[in-house]
Amino acid sequence: MRISLSLLPSFSCRSGLDVHTISPAGQRILAAAALEDGPISRDVLTTRLWPDLTASRASARLRQGLWRLNRSVPGGGLLTVSSTSVALADDVHLDYRAATDLYDTWACQGIPHGELRKSARPWCSYFKHPLLAGWDEEWLTPGQEQWDTRRLRALEDLSRACLDAGELLLATEVADTAAEVDPLREGPRRIAIEAMVRAGEIATAHRRYQQFEQQLDDELGIRPSPATSALLRTPARLVAV
Repeated sequence: MRISLSLLPSFSCRSGLDVHTISPAGQRILAAAALEDGPISRDVLTTRLWPDLTASRASARLRQGLWRLNRSVPGGGLLTVSSTSVALADDVHLDYRAATDLYDTWACQGIPHGELRKSARPWCSYFKHPLLAGWDEEWLTPGQEQWDTRRLRALEDLSRACLDAGELLLATEVADTAAEVDPLREGPRRIAIEAMVRAGEIATAHRRYQQFEQQLDDELGIRPSPATSALLRTPARLVAV
């Protein structure tokens, strides 16, 4: 049965309905390998995970961790290990990889509007969660920040695609998810307000705008851009054009 590894939002390892118990050290090894595009050098991996240990002690920790990982899942199959490198096994399903592959596909080919009604919510779920929430690891921080940037961009692009396709409820839902990632980012707020105006929910759009306006003032001392405030002064029939 295929192994599934999840890093969004937290670590889990499953085979079907069976949840595998992985030690904290094993989780770190798996996560570090999973976030690489290919094999990672054992020397790089040990330096990354145990920077305060000598090379020999860090190598011993890695060998011990790999041995325990192999025993954690019946039949092994989590990692491909050589004398010089470690890599996530090709047949392990990784939610983070699925999400980044989808992001890269959109970047190259755009978001297919014809599939939005069926797929927007599942697509949104790919980008809803942070990477390994609660992990405070210096080596992981750049990857977490990069993922937050990419998922915010993906959610904003998806909400805009829904708006352009006339899927107003979906546009609002996805924009709200993006706003949870970065509450002060104006793009998703503007999309949600525009979707409400187009749907004729003018009072709700005004309330949303006022809430965002107050939040910006409280936290940054600024106001929403004229492009956002103008949506509330434009008849819905013109916004929809």
